[in-house]
Amino acid sequence: MAMEKIFEYARKNNISDIHIIEDERIYFRKDGEIVAYEDSQTLSREDILKICSGKFEEDFAYIDSKNQRYRINSFFTKGKLALVIRVINDEAVKLKGEFINKVIDEKILYLKDGLVLISGITGSGKSTTLANIIEKFNENKSIKILTIEDPIEYIFENKKALIIQRELGTDVESFEKALKSSLRQDPDVIVLGEIRDEESLFSALKLAETGHLVFSTLHTMNAVESIN
Repeated sequence: MAMEKIFEYARKNNISDIHIIEDERIYFRKDGEIVAYEDSQTLSREDILKICSGKFEEDFAYIDSKNQRYRINSFFTKGKLALVIRVINDEAVKLKGEFINKVIDEKILYLKDGLVLISGITGSGKSTTLANIIEKFNENKSIKILTIEDPIEYIFENKKALIIQRELGTDVESFEKALKSSLRQDPDVIVLGEIRDEESLFSALKLAETGHLVFSTLHTMNAVESIN
């Protein structure tokens, strides 16, 4: 399959994102820059549909033949089907900054309730930071962590914590149903993959008001914009 060749190239060449438009040249993001695929191969709509499986204008997870995970966003541009594919590492990249690790170890791990938002622009490391926080809890706290994700990115193995990961559209029909049932699932920590609208933010605040510790990410430029 043509797509498998592209996935193999991405795995071997430290590619973070794959950009595909039907019948057009393929591009990658490598080391922060957009570069053209050295192969002139293009993908037809039929090729892309094999990946989408009927999912259009949405985010979804995909696993290739080598069990590599991807997060895919499908959309249309000038009438053509397109994909942006994020390559997901098996484990989150460890945070190297002394300050952020100190904040997690000395402050975040001791929070009992409230809402913690990790904000930043695209590619700034929001998901990686959140995954590192979850793993720190997993290694150090005997608690239950419930995640609601769209789609699931990093897969966690239970250590001291019990982690339940639910994917929208696969494990639960909707965000609303996932939230409604979350409080009946005895969580200590609830992780919402991303806050995308006012309704999601309101729901996160309501969960925090029930005495739970809630984490999520927010796509903003800075702390002031996050508050606004």
